[in-house]
This record gives sequence, C-alpha cells and structure tokens, in this order.
Amino acid sequence: MLKCEFCHKDIPDPWTDATRFCSQICAGKSKTAAKEIRNIRVCKHCGKEFILENIAYERRGYGTYCSIACRRFATKKFSLNESYFHDINSEDKAYWLGFCFADAYNSGDELRFNLAIKDMSHLYKLQNSLESNKFPKESKDNKFCNIRFGSRILCNDLINLGCVPKKSLILKYPTINSIYDRDFIRGVFDGDGCMYFGHGTRQWSIYSGSEQFIAKIHEILLQKGIGVKLRKQGIGFVISLTRKSEINKIYHYMYDNSSLFLERKRNKFIEAGVSC
Repeated sequence: MLKCEFCHKDIPDPWTDATRFCSQICAGKSKTAAKEIRNIRVCKHCGKEFILENIAYERRGYGTYCSIACRRFATKKFSLNESYFHDINSEDKAYWLGFCFADAYNSGDELRFNLAIKDMSHLYKLQNSLESNKFPKESKDNKFCNIRFGSRILCNDLINLGCVPKKSLILKYPTINSIYDRDFIRGVFDGDGCMYFGHGTRQWSIYSGSEQFIAKIHEILLQKGIGVKLRKQGIGFVISLTRKSEINKIYHYMYDNSSLFLERKRNKFIEAGVSC
C-alpha cells in the first residue's frame, strides 16, 4: 500500500495512478512546505532562520535580515561593543551590570538610560566602556540627560543575566563570579542607592521593588561582616546602615581599589566623615 509523502498515511484508493499524496490538500501543503524550505535564510544580524517571502527582494540586494529591526541595527551608523555583557569578567562589566539592574530600561531591542543632568559625565564613562561613538543628549528643559544603545545582542545578553524588561518587581541577583559582587553592588548603589548626611544623622541605603534581589545583596553584605538591616518600605524593600562604624565598612567594601563609581555619591561619604 502506498504512503502519502506529506502526512505518511496509507493511500487505500489512489486518486491518480502516479499519485504521491493521499489528497489534493496534502499535495498543496507539500508544495508550500517545499517552497518554504527553499526560501529559508539565516539573518546576518541575529543569526536566526527565517523564510524569505519574496525572492525578488534578494535579487534586488535585500532579504538578508529577518526583520526591519535587525536591518536597522545591522546597518546603524554608530559603533558599539555588542558583546560587552556576554561574559562578566572584569570590574567595569560587573559595575555597569549593576548599574543596568538599577537604572536602565531594556526593551529587548534597545538599552536606555535617563539620568539627572548633573550625572551626565557618568554616561560618558558608560559610552567609553561600551566603545561607542554615540553621545549622551540633554533634555529640552536641561534637567535630564539620556543615551540609547540599539542592539538586540546587547539586550539579550542582559536578559540572560536577569536584566529583563519591566524588571522592577521581578529582579533576581545574577549568576556572576563572587569576586565581582562588590563591583556589581556598587553599580546598584550608584543607580538605586543613597548616602544621606544631615541634621546629625547618617544613612546608607539601597531600595528595590524585588525582595528576592535585595535579600541576596543583604545576605552577601552580612557574610562580609557588614551589619546591614532589611525592611519593607512601601511596595518595595530597603537595606540600610545608620551606625558610623558600619557605614565605614560599606565604604571600604565598595570603594577600596575601585576605579569606577559615581563621584557625587562617593563624596557623600567624605562629607559624612565616614571614609577614613
């Protein structure tokens, strides 16, 4: 008994003497499948397979990208080290990863930062680390500055590390080498932390909407002998220090032999007299 070449079912009563299919439907589907196989291409930007719908595009020199987004990113005019976050193996990568967890928006196609204008120099440091020739821009009211990096590769590496879109309430501490924990935490602090000094009081703190994320930082600091406290605050959670001796410990933990940080926040420790 003959077998249908498309669905592999038996053909009890062939509808033609030289039939290869059990029905005209299977014959039609087979032709469509064969056409799709012939039209499979590999995107030059993201490496994914896609079906080229119109061969004429290829004849005109197009049809090499799976989407408009990939074509836009592949033909962009600015430079960028797209594989920067692929392997967290240095102080600066761990620091910027922490800063991304705190202050970046990852859409999956684009990584965005929006800071107060007084911190614009910090975005230039980020630009330099990412080896990009794209510069930060000022807002029209001159109160904010921002920079955007369009790269699906860069964004996907961050997603794999846990820096996902709409991350505020679902962040998880990334899997990185523990020797870079302090650099990562320093990055988180520069994005979502505060060193307050005034009216005879001092307080170091980091806020997060994710209990799991902040609890892991709390655990790491306790293991380092820093008496940090964790509590709920509003819809999120905060870890904090108020004793001068403990704030002194966190200062040395974050900043000793470190080369990358937000100067404005480190200077707060100096103003509070806890950096000795």
